[in-house]
Amino acid sequence: MADYSKQHRVATLSVATAFFLSGACALVYEVLWTRYLADLMGGTSLSHLVVLMTFMGGLALGAVLIGRLVDTGRNGLFYYGWLEIGIGLYAIIFPFLFDWVSKVFCGLGGGFAPGTFGLLFLKLGISFLLIAAPAIAMGGTLPAVTRYLTGSESVLRRNISLLYAVNGLGAVLGVLFGGFYLVYRYGMDAGLIYTGIFNICLGAAALGLARFFHHMDASVPQKSAEGDSCYPERKFDSLIYDPGVARRAIIGAGLAGFAGMALQVAWIRYFAIVLGATHSAFVIVVAAFIFGIGLGALAVRSRWFSAHSLYPALSATFLFITAILTLGLFFHARAPFEISRFLATVIKETPFAWPFYLTIKFGISFLLMLPVTMAMGMILPLCVRVASRGSGRVGHDVARVY
Repeated sequence: MADYSKQHRVATLSVATAFFLSGACALVYEVLWTRYLADLMGGTSLSHLVVLMTFMGGLALGAVLIGRLVDTGRNGLFYYGWLEIGIGLYAIIFPFLFDWVSKVFCGLGGGFAPGTFGLLFLKLGISFLLIAAPAIAMGGTLPAVTRYLTGSESVLRRNISLLYAVNGLGAVLGVLFGGFYLVYRYGMDAGLIYTGIFNICLGAAALGLARFFHHMDASVPQKSAEGDSCYPERKFDSLIYDPGVARRAIIGAGLAGFAGMALQVAWIRYFAIVLGATHSAFVIVVAAFIFGIGLGALAVRSRWFSAHSLYPALSATFLFITAILTLGLFFHARAPFEISRFLATVIKETPFAWPFYLTIKFGISFLLMLPVTMAMGMILPLCVRVASRGSGRVGHDVARVY
């Protein structure tokens, strides 16, 4: 048991590290794809919408498709490794594919008048086809690695919280690195190719880990009433919730996804007033959003949640988000003015002080979004655990909520 416990901890740490780096790569892609599609769509705001829509839709579809596969008994990390390699290969060929698709678009788009629905539909269709495949592959990674580490319901809450959190926190690094350094230092083509190579190395490492720890997706030994275990079983960690409660959790997850993306799009537009540039607003809002989600998911891993029923906590989370957003309506109109006035009193807009000025402005925007995004980060781990049916179909349980 002690050897298994140590082996499982090493595997968990290795997979968590890989998933952190995977999240960073995913958001580098999202930032770069937004830049590419801005040229195709003719506007940055529209490219933001298309990338977010396709990215989220691809994640959902990939989760469903891969989630069913990983429950068939094969090592989930094996699927994860090949998904990462596929994503990396696609990133490497993307610049060349985009050039070819742009020529096709110019040929087809000549038959439509500017501003017509037909031209818009063509832009949306081509943009979707360009990034749907890697987004679908990314969607399959969370069910795959969760299934790899999870053999019973009693560890599902902790595993899904850890993986969702580290992936989100890695994504913060990716969006900031991609948005403020990579594109300016190496350009979009080279940035995608370098990230793709890193992704391939990450996938190869995962395949090696899958071969070395090939039994980690088997059931984790559980603690008896007297014994010890690497994952102590607590009061509510093995609870199977009523089917009606599980259905409400899944519906809640869908509504939360709708509200979260609508809020993110609205915040990108809103914080452009404060941050001054649409691209900067996109990077900062996405980074703040994902950072809060990562912290919120990590909070669900705490011991408090193992000693309480999760459904009331889920309901309280929705109520908290509603209350904070409702109160915010009374301050949104004056917030940009108050932020600008505050910054004018604490720092001067000189060339020397400009980095500090931007850092403070970005930090304030982060803090304004943090309470809501942290609460949103708690929703997916809570919904996954409440909706779990306890039949050993961990991949399916994660996928249908995700």
